[in-house]
This record gives sequence, C-alpha cells and structure tokens, in this order.
Amino acid sequence: QYLVNGGITRVFVGHQPSGDCPAVIAVDCTNDSGGSNALTFFCCDTSYSNVKADKVSNPANNRGKALSNIFIRKTDTTVRGKLANEETHGYILKVASRNASSQSSLPFSLVGRDLTDGSWVKSIVGDKVLLAKGEGYIVSSRKMNVEEVIPQLKPL
Repeated sequence: QYLVNGGITRVFVGHQPSGDCPAVIAVDCTNDSGGSNALTFFCCDTSYSNVKADKVSNPANNRGKALSNIFIRKTDTTVRGKLANEETHGYILKVASRNASSQSSLPFSLVGRDLTDGSWVKSIVGDKVLLAKGEGYIVSSRKMNVEEVIPQLKPL
C-alpha cells in the first residue's frame, strides 16, 4: 500500500532467480483514497536459467543461451529475449491503470496473472502463453493457448 500511495506502479528486482525469463506479478491494491491501483513486480534475476550450460569458456555459466532485455519507458515495459531452449519470448505491458484505453491487450495483459492451479503467466512465446509453477525449488513450465488460460485466471 505504501508504494501505491506514493504513485509507484512498477517495481523491478533481482537477486532471487526466476528461471529463464523474468517473472511478473500483477496485483491490485487499494490506495488511501479508497481507489484501486495496479502494481506490477518484475523479478528479473535469470542467473540460474540453465545450470547445465556449457562451462568450457565460462566456468560460472548458469544462463546458457537464455537472455532477456527489459526496456522501461514512461508508458510501458517491454521484455524481449530467448529462453534457455532458444525460443523467442516477449511482451509489452502498459503501465498499470484502471483506464481501459491504457491497458495492455491480449495476450500481453495475461502476463503476471495467476491461475487457479497456482501457475503464473511468465511470458508469451509465439501464439502461446508461457506458464510457470513452483513447488519448493522445482519450477515447471508449460505453454497453453490464450483461450485455455482465460477461464483459469484468478480475479485480480
């Protein structure tokens, strides 16, 4: 609530590995005025993307081919890159707002949302939604069609 009251809409963090692309968490918060504001967290540490990566040229290589670029602008955040398996992923999230004209369109608006089974939407890969679900230190991922994801979304 402190962040929302201060006008903060996005928070970018590292230090906690989140797989081979940033993890995004979108939350809906109530400000002191009783209004609703969205807050989006981007967890951008991908240091353990591929612990089995080739270590010949770099013994500390735990990323392999995974790479994500994050572009932060006043009106949006763009994430583009390659997963550990070299698939291209990415999305553009507009700065969180209740104004319908400034909200991201499908499938991008799904990024950061959680599903009823405990999975989170991490990114978009081609025409699929990339989901991740963590259990302890094990994170499993899978891809689904947009139409399959929408009915499984938890409300914000």
